[in-house]
Amino acid sequence: MNDSKPTPDSTGNPARASLARMLELTRGEEIDCEGFAEHLAALVEGNVEPELKALMDHHRRICPECEEERQALERALSPQDAT
Repeated sequence: MNDSKPTPDSTGNPARASLARMLELTRGEEIDCEGFAEHLAALVEGNVEPELKALMDHHRRICPECEEERQALERALSPQDAT
């Protein structure tokens, strides 16, 4: 565990240096809209691995368009109320 404070970046901003380090650590651990769309049906059907589900859940929290697509697909696939 690294308890040291972030050192300032070239602009002298330690917060910016910390953010850059966090981004570097998480690189490759995100899913984009294209990847989300590719796995959307499987997500709605509950057929994705936990790791992929976590990535998709994170993406839909930060991307309103993909969340709208997920909701629309869930509505389209849900049984209609028989009234």
